[in-house]
Amino acid sequence: MKYLIIIFLLITSLFSPSLAFAHSGGTDAYGCHNCYTSECYGEYHCHNGGYTAPSVYVPPRCVSIIGASGKWTFVENASCTQDVKFSWDKGVDDVYYSLGISKTAGADPGPKSDTTSREFVFKDVKPGTWYINLKTWSLSCNASRVSYWKVVVPEPMSSFSATIGTYDNDLHISGKCLKSIVSNPTIGKITDLTSSTIPLTLKKVTTVKLTGYPIYGKSISQEVKFDPNRIVPTPTPKPIPSQIPIANNSPSIDSEGLTFVFILFGGVAALYFLFRGGVWFIQYARAHDWVYTTIIWIVLVGGIWAWNYFSEQSTTETPTTTSTYKCNCSKTCANLSCAEAQYQLKTCKCTVRDADHDGIACDAQCQ
Repeated sequence: MKYLIIIFLLITSLFSPSLAFAHSGGTDAYGCHNCYTSECYGEYHCHNGGYTAPSVYVPPRCVSIIGASGKWTFVENASCTQDVKFSWDKGVDDVYYSLGISKTAGADPGPKSDTTSREFVFKDVKPGTWYINLKTWSLSCNASRVSYWKVVVPEPMSSFSATIGTYDNDLHISGKCLKSIVSNPTIGKITDLTSSTIPLTLKKVTTVKLTGYPIYGKSISQEVKFDPNRIVPTPTPKPIPSQIPIANNSPSIDSEGLTFVFILFGGVAALYFLFRGGVWFIQYARAHDWVYTTIIWIVLVGGIWAWNYFSEQSTTETPTTTSTYKCNCSKTCANLSCAEAQYQLKTCKCTVRDADHDGIACDAQCQ
C-alpha cells in the first residue's frame, strides 16, 4: 500500500501544470507562458517580443431599419424580359447602397456602391424566382447586414395570330415573344416572327395549321382556310376631306411690319434732311431778295393749282371694284344699259360712248 501511494504521487506530479518548471520552453501560440520562478512568480509573460493585441479600431456595423420596406414593379420590354424597378425606405445613418439580384437569398452584393437615391432598375430580368440583396453604407461605420427580398418575376405576355388578308389572298402573321412558327402543310421557313406577309402558292383549297411557340409558356395554334380561286374585293377608297381655306387676317411681319418700319425710319430721316435744307435755303433767300420773292410766288401759284387739282379728283366718281361689268369698247349703246355704258366710259375709258364729251355715255338713251 505504501508503494502504491508513492507511485500515484509521482504520476500526479508529472502531469500537474502547477508543478511545471519556470523556463522549460513550453510556450503557447503567442510565445508566452506562466512563470513560477522567484523573479516572475505568478505572472504571464512572453519571450522574443511576445504577443501584442491589435490596435486597429474596427467600427461597428451600421444599424438598419430597412426591414421589409422594399417595393418593386415590373415593366415588360421589347426583348421579352422584365425591367424590375426596386425602391426602399431609408435606414438609420444610410448614405449609399450596394445591391444586386441573384438566385441566392442574402448573397453579398459586393463592396461597390451602386446608388444613393434608394431606387434602382434591374434591366432584362428573365422570369422566375429571384432575390434582391441590399447592403447599406454610411460615413461613420462599415456596411450593414445584407437585407433581401424574394421577387417572382412574371412571364411576358405572348401572342400569335394568323389570317388571310381581306383585300389580298396572302397569309398575314403577327406575334409577340415567339421563338418559332411551324406550319402544316409547310409554307416555308418563317423568319419574321412579329409581323410578316407570306404569299401562298397552294393549288387547291387547303386548311393550313400554324403553331406559334412562345419563349415562355405553352404553344398557340391557329387554322386558316386558303382558297386559290377566291375573288379578292377591291377596297373602297376613302373620301378625301375638302380643305377649307382659313383666312389669315393677322398682319404679316415680313411685309406689312417691315414696310411700316422702313417708312417710319425713312420718313424721319427725310423730314430731318428737309428741315436742315429748308433752314439753309431760307437763310440764303433772306440774303438775296429776288430769290425770296420768287419762292413766295411759286408757293402761292403751286398751292392754288394743287387745291384745284385735288378738288376735281375728290368730285370724280370712283368706279366700283365689285362691278360685274367687263370692259368691251366694241359694244354699241343699243346693247348697253345706262349703268354699263357709264362703266365703259368712266372705268374702261371707252370715249366712243360719249360723242359730245359731256361726261354722259349714250346721250340719246341715258339723258
